[in-house]
Amino acid sequence: MNNDQGAEPMYRRIYDSILADISSGKLLPGDRVPSEKELSSRFSVSRITSKHALELLAGNKIIERFPGKGSFVARPEIAAKRAKIGLLGKNIGLVMPDFSETFGLGLLFGIEDRCRELGYSLILCRTLDRPELEEKAIEHLRQLNVDGIIVLPVHGENYNPSVLRLVLERMPMSFVDRRLRGLAASFVGTNNIEAAKIGVSHLIDLGRQRIAFLSGPIKDTSAIEERREGFVEALADYGLPLDTDLWMTYVDSFRYGIISCEQAKANLSQMREHLSAHPDIDAVFSVEYEGAVLAREAARSLGLKVPEDIAIVCFDCPTNCYLPPAFTHLKQHEYDIGQKALDIVHAQILGKGQGNAKVYIPADLIRGESS
Repeated sequence: MNNDQGAEPMYRRIYDSILADISSGKLLPGDRVPSEKELSSRFSVSRITSKHALELLAGNKIIERFPGKGSFVARPEIAAKRAKIGLLGKNIGLVMPDFSETFGLGLLFGIEDRCRELGYSLILCRTLDRPELEEKAIEHLRQLNVDGIIVLPVHGENYNPSVLRLVLERMPMSFVDRRLRGLAASFVGTNNIEAAKIGVSHLIDLGRQRIAFLSGPIKDTSAIEERREGFVEALADYGLPLDTDLWMTYVDSFRYGIISCEQAKANLSQMREHLSAHPDIDAVFSVEYEGAVLAREAARSLGLKVPEDIAIVCFDCPTNCYLPPAFTHLKQHEYDIGQKALDIVHAQILGKGQGNAKVYIPADLIRGESS
């Protein structure tokens, strides 16, 4: 037999071949699908490989498997079940940790508006940045047979198995905001490295040289890593030394979900201690808005003025038409990110590629009261 490994997995070729026969009408609902043995002989592969292809088709509700009888193209009853729960038609799943005025709401609006234009219904699942909830959300959407999925993945050093399955099975999908390295999947988000460089350069141009880096834990799947890279590059561009003693990278405020008053007080105490231990800090670069608020309140409690004594720049900040922003910040174009992500998923659904598109949207520096 031929080696099952190659540029394209053999099970995928079998999967695509059966899918093509169904799409063209060669195989109709209720028709019997070739058996594992028949497929093994036709494609010169092992029974394990042909079984894997059929299992994927069954998992995606394209075929139905009956022990002792064989596999058959899914019958119209499947569509009837979807209709009973209000899912007849085109549906997009959105999986994200949470959303607020600071970040996420604009992303949701962009996706929702584009869904409306293209005729999709949107199903939203929140994960609160917890891997177990992310896995349940994705499996729930798969069971509902959504046409495509957009995922803002949770922070973590390891990829969620359910996320990997989406990529391996070529589900029409796109990641947003956080890029998972090493996966051949579409992504739309902010150019975090360049945005961070712009923010740090602004502080340096104001004469600030002892700049603290403020974030939650830095992990492999997070945009925090790219913002840290931009921070480091900006210092290097200006010939300033890199002093990681000024950094705080373990702040609870950056986690999704409700932060208790006890946690908030602990964060404030830590930040006060950090600023007291490093009185030469003259600026703070925070990867998120919550960190900027924390730094401001800690500085004020120590009798320091913002921006006179400590200038602050962050990513994202609530704004309105009547007052200047509280913080100088890097404004991410969430709405555009959401719309572009949906366009990419839509193209995949139509079979027009874009399965590994990478789109980076620049952020804008918005001057506020903190610098």
